[in-house]
Amino acid sequence: MGATASPPPDARQRAFRSCGIAPSVARRAPARVGPAGGFTLIEILLVIMLMALVTSVMITGSNALFNSSQNEDPEEAMLSLLQKVRMQAVEDSTPLDLVTVDEGQTWFYGDNHEMTMPVVDGVKVGLIKAEGANAILLGGIMEETPVTTLRFYPDGTCDPVRVQIQRGRERRVLVIDPWTCAALPETSGAR
Repeated sequence: MGATASPPPDARQRAFRSCGIAPSVARRAPARVGPAGGFTLIEILLVIMLMALVTSVMITGSNALFNSSQNEDPEEAMLSLLQKVRMQAVEDSTPLDLVTVDEGQTWFYGDNHEMTMPVVDGVKVGLIKAEGANAILLGGIMEETPVTTLRFYPDGTCDPVRVQIQRGRERRVLVIDPWTCAALPETSGAR
């Protein structure tokens, strides 16, 4: 009989032959590639969680780190103490006395609350009376009568007082507003 006829080559096989590729190679499936090299979703999520954890620790811990490395200024400590006692008097709805027994180093108020002022060489902070009638000059430095007890009222007010800041030979006086217990802006005429 005769030779069996092979099926006519389709267009694809003709294209391969025209390029010089044998049809048996063209029909072969591509070689199997190993597993894809990359990170799984779980690995990526673990890394993100670790980064979030480290960031949260750094953010919350940095506040304590910065506060412990800086010495608090006695002037700022005194002004914040005045506001703290004022808020305590308002919250308790009762008058509170801020009292010192050791020349303004330790202050007591309310039910067994106390605050010790930070010590900085050459800086002395204290409360003095609102009027400057009892001032004396000692060695070129003006000294005024210190206030050992300051009363805060439940409506958020306090007795009139001033804060004296002595840095070396330089003296500054801040007038405390009796309505807000905060320091008034300094003016050249304020005593």
